[in-house]
Amino acid sequence: MIGKHRVQIGDNTIRYDFVLSRNITIIRGDSGTGKTTLYNLIQEMNQKKNSGIAWNCDCGCYALTDFDWEDVIERHPKSIIFVDENFSSMRSEKFASIVNSADNYFVLITRAYLPMLAYSIKEVYSMHVSGKYATLNNEYEITVNELQNVYSSTLSYPPRLITPDYVLCEDSNSGLEMFHALAERVSAECHSAHGKSNIPEKVLDFEENKTYLIIVDGAAYGPEMGATVRYIEDHFNCYLYAPESFEWLLLKVMFSKDPMIYRILKNPSDYTESTKYLSWERYFTHVLEEHTKGTELEYHKKKLNKQYLYARAMKILSKFLLDSNINFDRCMV
Repeated sequence: MIGKHRVQIGDNTIRYDFVLSRNITIIRGDSGTGKTTLYNLIQEMNQKKNSGIAWNCDCGCYALTDFDWEDVIERHPKSIIFVDENFSSMRSEKFASIVNSADNYFVLITRAYLPMLAYSIKEVYSMHVSGKYATLNNEYEITVNELQNVYSSTLSYPPRLITPDYVLCEDSNSGLEMFHALAERVSAECHSAHGKSNIPEKVLDFEENKTYLIIVDGAAYGPEMGATVRYIEDHFNCYLYAPESFEWLLLKVMFSKDPMIYRILKNPSDYTESTKYLSWERYFTHVLEEHTKGTELEYHKKKLNKQYLYARAMKILSKFLLDSNINFDRCMV
């Protein structure tokens, strides 16, 4: 399943209107904010032909229950599956395995920690109700524009130029090599957390008198974002940079003038097939590998091609990062 899908549903008391862009969307929030009402409307619409519920979407919408849930997903491919927080299998490995391979989009109404699922920090929402109209608001306001993907403790983007003393990367492969080389330009340390789940714990060891920059793949960092934000808010000079992925960054910086790459970066939803890719991060890796195959810039995730570390490539990338107020240029220190 690909593409963006607008869901409009409601009755005479409340109306919902939102757009889904990826295979997994998370809706969080306190009780009484309309989350369960949304699920109940979908469920009632499924059960009653003349429910009186107004509904508009270009694909089917179904409410998952504990009864026969695997069969429901299998019988309704290319549809949107809504799952309430009371669903007993929400945290199970079996449910995660089915979600990760199904030809569906899933809307999970839950505050649970779901590390088995790779969902984007941009697809975590809270419900906002004004009168009888309900919309979804991003839980983490980190995107000022398509370039700035930085979260700080006080603002949605850094109020000043960041020159890090210490860089912590989720990645331990090609991304780490590149950011290690960039960090050396400003005499900063750079280390890997060896997995996204280790990052919140690493933040606890940060010193107050240093400036820290954490770099993660935003396309799959959703499960860890809540804990990371809580820790960051206790450190005044700690920032999170969350582009879609390292591969997205290279595509954006070095190959976006190619017409096909430009179209993909502009509307990834139109190309990222949910049955093939757990997240956009996986898709961007595939695109970069295919686009550079057989060239001097051939990309490998495990080991960075040294061509990317030459002066021209480093200069282009560091200039791009300046647009997010991240400085890896010793001349500006």
